[in-house]
Amino acid sequence: MRVARICISLLVLLAFHIGLASNFPACTDVNLREDLHLTTFAAGTAGASLKAIRFGKLVDGTGKVIPNAVVIVEGDRIKDVGTGLSIPAGAEVINLSRYTGIPGLIDAHTHITYYWDQAPGTRPWSQLGSRMPAVSMFLAQENARKALEVGVTTLRNLHAAEYTDVAMRDLINMGAMVGPRMFVSGYGLHVASQSSRTAAPIPSKGQANGVEEVTRAAREQIAAGADWVKMFGSTGSDQDVTGFQTFTLDEMKAAVDRLSMAELAGVIAAIPLAQQTQEMLRSIAMREAEQRLLEHLALQADDQYGGN
Repeated sequence: MRVARICISLLVLLAFHIGLASNFPACTDVNLREDLHLTTFAAGTAGASLKAIRFGKLVDGTGKVIPNAVVIVEGDRIKDVGTGLSIPAGAEVINLSRYTGIPGLIDAHTHITYYWDQAPGTRPWSQLGSRMPAVSMFLAQENARKALEVGVTTLRNLHAAEYTDVAMRDLINMGAMVGPRMFVSGYGLHVASQSSRTAAPIPSKGQANGVEEVTRAAREQIAAGADWVKMFGSTGSDQDVTGFQTFTLDEMKAAVDRLSMAELAGVIAAIPLAQQTQEMLRSIAMREAEQRLLEHLALQADDQYGGN
């Protein structure tokens, strides 16, 4: 009998935009609206009663389609999945047999702590930094809820001021906020801008110039509770697609060395255009630094980095 955490293996998106959430200690029932547009099911704590969820079809993580599927849930764990399973005595039966369930979706690159109020004449970028980070994070609960409602049950957040992504992750894990499971980076590591040419502040807020400062900034993110450490390896954001190299290879290796000691994975976010930047990132990704992930490579050929 397979036992798996719901938020990893089966938090399901039902037909159209029907989500299944699992990270939250609080127990809530399925709330199926008349228009069947958004539904959230939050599994309860370990002491909660059994639930048996019926689906017309269920697509598992391998792509296999299970007809007339029954999912047995106990607390925050999936106890069994199969066709025509016996319903345990006393289990609450949730009949969603009109719908198809699929595994929870993973959004690998988000900025979920940012918030845009959609006021007429405004754009999201223009509101960035206009509020206190804690205020933005509080308002951004809407983003977390919407992500879950459309079936995103796990996400990575890459850069947030004042560690608001760490706070949001922890609040979700505590059951105090509704949202997907989050893996976060805290501040993204970046070189000094033209308006900040002095040495990095303490704490750095991600600013780092040179191997020593990169090492310190990476340590700060790890100490704050980051799951990943992000490095802005080149210029480029919003309308800027310049792609100029920022960190040197030695600086990137210094961050990776620190991450390896903490058993974390680093992230290099880049839009590389210059040949030297391409070669540097190739070296880091494929050999010397043993990085796992490169971000923002929209302008690269499919085989730029060995097809991976």
